[in-house]
Parts: sequence; structure tokens; C-alpha cells
Amino acid sequence: MKRLLLLPFLCLMPAAQAMDYVKCEAIQKANERATQSRMAVYKSLQSKYRPEIERELCGSYPNVMDYVGGSDPLAYSKAGLNHAKCISRNIDESHSRMMSLMEQEPSYIEAKARQAKIQADYKAEGCY
Repeated sequence: MKRLLLLPFLCLMPAAQAMDYVKCEAIQKANERATQSRMAVYKSLQSKYRPEIERELCGSYPNVMDYVGGSDPLAYSKAGLNHAKCISRNIDESHSRMMSLMEQEPSYIEAKARQAKIQADYKAEGCY
């Protein structure tokens, strides 16, 4: 009597779908660093552009010395509140102007492109 050797079937993924977890984790870490880098560029450009745009939309923040000795003791507070309300009302306009300026900055373009490439590599490797 012949003995049949039954080997259990191995459930292997095809090579095209195989995933290297170490490589995926490395790509994920690179994406995190690229995100931090892009956000640092974003914050530096935001501090550069936002004050200028807000001055265009709402004028300069009121100077306290303009209100010293006035008849209304709350005039400075009211002017500051009105300025803050103006900025709040125009936040969408301010943001869209700032983003249009930032989209022309080489450092921001480079940071966005680097992050997009890393994300494409992550997807191409079959990582999830």
C-alpha cells in the first residue's frame, strides 16, 4: 500500500501583492517627517504672509496711545474687538489669499511634492 503524503496547502500571496512591513513602516516614518517639514514651512510662510493680508483687509491693530486721554475709557477695547471681528469675518478670504501666495513659494512646492512622492511610494508598495 502506497502512502500518500498530504502536505497542507500554504496560503501564500502572489509576489505582486506581497508587502514588506519593514519597508512600509520606513515609508510611513518618512511621510511623518515630510508632514512635519511641510507644516514647518507652512507655519513660517503663514507668519510671513498673514499679518500683511490682515492689514490689507482690516487695517492695522489699534494703537493704545491713540486712545489715551479720550472721553471713552473703553474705546481701545472696542476698537480691538472690532478689529478682531473684521479678521474673523474675513478668515476665508485671508486663508485663500495666503494659500495662493504659498503655492508660489519654492520651499512649499518642494515640501508638498516630497510628501506626495512618499505617499505614492507607500501606495505603490501595497502598504495600508
